[in-house]
Order: sequence, then C-alpha cells, then structure tokens
Amino acid sequence: MARRDAPPPDNIAQLWPFLAWLDDVWRRPMFNQELIEGPVFRALAPADQLLTHWLCYICDRVERATLWSKAGPVFSELVRAYSAGTPTIGLLAEIAVKRAEAKAFSYRSRIQFEEAQPIEFTARLPATVPITRTLLVLEQYERNLLVYLRQYWAFCRRGDAPEVMHRIAFLFDTLTYWELGRASDAGNWEETAQRQANHVAGALRDSTQLEARFGQWQRHCFDDKRLWAALRDWIAPGGAFRAVFLAGLDSARAPDIGEFVETSAVGLAKGLEVPGDVWNSRFLKRIFAGVRTAGPRQIREWYETLRTRGELPDDCWPSQFDVSFVYSPKMCDGRRQGSCLFRAAESRAWDLCPVRDQRFGHAWAGNPCPLVDHLCDFEFACNPESCPVPNAEPSNICPGCERQIAARTDHQRAAT
Repeated sequence: MARRDAPPPDNIAQLWPFLAWLDDVWRRPMFNQELIEGPVFRALAPADQLLTHWLCYICDRVERATLWSKAGPVFSELVRAYSAGTPTIGLLAEIAVKRAEAKAFSYRSRIQFEEAQPIEFTARLPATVPITRTLLVLEQYERNLLVYLRQYWAFCRRGDAPEVMHRIAFLFDTLTYWELGRASDAGNWEETAQRQANHVAGALRDSTQLEARFGQWQRHCFDDKRLWAALRDWIAPGGAFRAVFLAGLDSARAPDIGEFVETSAVGLAKGLEVPGDVWNSRFLKRIFAGVRTAGPRQIREWYETLRTRGELPDDCWPSQFDVSFVYSPKMCDGRRQGSCLFRAAESRAWDLCPVRDQRFGHAWAGNPCPLVDHLCDFEFACNPESCPVPNAEPSNICPGCERQIAARTDHQRAAT
C-alpha cells in the first residue's frame, strides 16, 4: 500500500488500544439484536442474506435505523425473487415507486407489512442503477456474490492478507461502484444499468487490465464509505455478518476462501480502511490539536508509521476509528469531559469500572459493564482479560471539550 510522510499526532498510539477495545465491544453486545428483521430475511440462504446486506449499503446515505428497519425487509423480498430467477429489470420496476418531490425512487414491500401498511424506503440519492447493474452482473455468477468472489479468488489471493483484503474490496467495488457516475433514477434507468453491467462484465474478462486497474484503484481507495462499511461487517472479527459470510462461502463451494478468512482474520482486518465519515474527522480534530484533516487516508498513513515503529499492539487496525460515531455524539458533542475515558484521574469515567474497584475486581466479569453503558449506551458483558481499562494509567490524551467563554475586562470595554 502506498505511504506518504504523515507524522502521527502525539498520543495517538496511546489512544488506539482504547478505540480498538470500544470497537470490539460495539461488535459483541451482551444482547444481540438482528440487524435486518422480518420473516423473509430470516428464511433466506446465507448468500442471499449477504446480498440483501450489500444492497442496503448501496443506499447507505440515510439514518442507520431507517436503512436496516426499512430497506432491509424491502430488499430481502427483492433478493428472494431474484434468487428464484425473476428477471432483474422487471423485478426492480415492480418495487420502485417514483415520488414527484424526491430525487430517488422509493422501494415498497409487497408481502411484508408493518401496522397493516407496506414497508417503504426512500433512498436519499438515486440507487436504482447501481442496484440493477449489480444484479445484472451477478446473473453470470449464479446470482450469488460469493460465487462471484470464488470465480476471482486467484486474483484476490496474491500478496499478504492486507493486500488480499484490498483485492477483495476492489473486486466488489468493480461490481457496483466502478465508473458509476451520476446515475439517475430519472429517464431510462433500465438502459443505463444494462449498459453499465455490460461494461463491468467486459472489464472482468480482461485479466491484464484488471490487474492494472487494481494498482490505480489502490492509490485512491479510501473514500468509499459504503464499500468499506459492508466489507467490515463481513470480515472483521466480531463483524455483524461475519458468520453469514463464512456460511455463505461454504454453500458456494469455496471452503478454501472460508479457511483463509478464518486463519487470517487479523491480517485481513488490517487491510480494511476506515468507512470515512464526518464523525471520524470531528473526533480526531477535537482530540489532537493541529490536525486539520483526519480522513481515511490520513488514518491509514498514521497506522503504517506507528506499525513500522512497533508502537501499536497487533490487534489494532485503521477501521477501528469508525467507532467514533458511537462515542463522539454522546461524549464529545455532550461536552462530557468530566466523565471521559480520554481524560486523566479527575474524570469520573475511571470510577465506573468495577474491576478497578477493590470491592469487585475480576469477580465482576460477565456482568454488564457500567463504563460501556455510560460511554456508548449499550450493554456489554465485562471481560477484564481483553479490556485495557483496569490496568490503564489515566492521562489527558484529549485536551478536553469545555467551552472557553471569556468576559472582557473593564479596560477592554473602555478601549472599544
């Protein structure tokens, strides 16, 4: 992976293990709720569940709860019919509803209802062309994302595990996002999707150009939030769809890929990029004075520098910074520096850890962690062996978020 000279901010090596822990905590809640609900999704084969998840992320420019609770059931119906062989263009035409005031189509369920009403989802930006093009291309691969991956596994398997992760990402980027342009839901979207699908199919057949395009793509692969967010859910340890991904590989007759994913879990995770988001940037700019840009590329560069110096534990990688969208809205926007994990001993956060309390210690293991509940608003079973908090030395990693409001002196008022 290409690197630039990008000196990491002070204290980032101290911050990273805490973010790695919070990222792992976020993926392993005490009570696991289905990300996509409904009887249709639950009845789908693993590969079809994975395709539903992928289609949802194509529309991932809306509030997350809406994405999964609305788009999930609607697209699960779409995938069920698609998997049964229903023609792609006609299938999209059936569920798409054009709203006069909206830039993008709405998509409506046909057999699942909530409060006696069809479930309806409206993408903020047009998504019909990338969805249709994806499904058209997959018709050549048994309508299965993982058969598609299996077909190009020899291409993906070159290099070490982080590069394999990049090659997998490139392959799925080619399927859905490559040269997408400003594809509109207006006009002849069917023709546009078919033309793009033919273009993608031709590009995939040219192995020489595929390798050349990968080299170009790898230099500019940091900004596709939807791509990296979906792959993180499939492949990162504790990912929401990792078990589905592995089960789907088995069904797709790709046990060698499944074995590689299981035995190279950490290496693949190190190849995941941060699903770029405004929360990452806002969080890091608050913590590190002088940081003006803190996007996925910068985080990758900091990581490579610290890794080369040997300053990070082996279970740290760039995509863990995405947990800031769970932490930052409550703690940073709420200006809770008095109970922040990244502040020194005067922070009340340290008192919320039962393992640090002599009355409980390691006997608290398995019970809900009060600190996680305070920081992120969800329940996690205390696991002292994997937690950095009990043995940490509190320090001011963050300068704090207290507002600095000063009153002018009498002398200053007189001067004006």
